[in-house]
Amino acid sequence: MELLNHKINPPCKVILTRIAPRKLDDEDNLRTALKASKDFVADMLIPGLAPGRADGKSEIAWEFKQEKGKVREYSLKIELIQENEYVEQVGSGRI
Repeated sequence: MELLNHKINPPCKVILTRIAPRKLDDEDNLRTALKASKDFVADMLIPGLAPGRADGKSEIAWEFKQEKGKVREYSLKIELIQENEYVEQVGSGRI
């Protein structure tokens, strides 16, 4: 996956941070809310597999977080870390 002039290859760690006015239950609802984003990022990092299958590969470590946003602020922050080195904050923006 190439992002902003950086080539990212697994193994790596991906941190998905949901930003919204209210927090979700960390164990169930947060993971469910971020599932489509997780699938998309995994498919970009490990292309060639059936859609939605790459997120199960052990080469990608996942971390899910959430931050309190302002009223009507819904966004997603995607961070990539390769070999314990912070590589890129891929995106953060209003959804």
